[in-house]
Amino acid sequence: MIKKLLYSWFSPIGFAIITILSLTCKVSYGYGSGDILFVFGIVLCFILSVNINYYFTQKITRNNKVLIYSLILSLLVIAFCVYGFTIGRGAENSWDGVIFQ
Repeated sequence: MIKKLLYSWFSPIGFAIITILSLTCKVSYGYGSGDILFVFGIVLCFILSVNINYYFTQKITRNNKVLIYSLILSLLVIAFCVYGFTIGRGAENSWDGVIFQ
């Protein structure tokens, strides 16, 4: 049961945290106004992950492989987002060793 909760709610919570930090300007992707494209993509991933998790936890309870694959995909997307606001920042606000501004 705990494993199922971990698989199903880790990615939406991760996307929600990144979205809130991006919208409150605590993290920056370094592209100025272009950061809104990153935030839009993260919100889209959040909505998609909530829908996938709802569908597979409510409809299909025996198939944990799909939840594991969605968790792995979500971890890769979250890792790309973390890379985007750390080392991979744009030219307007380049990486200075500080994550939160």
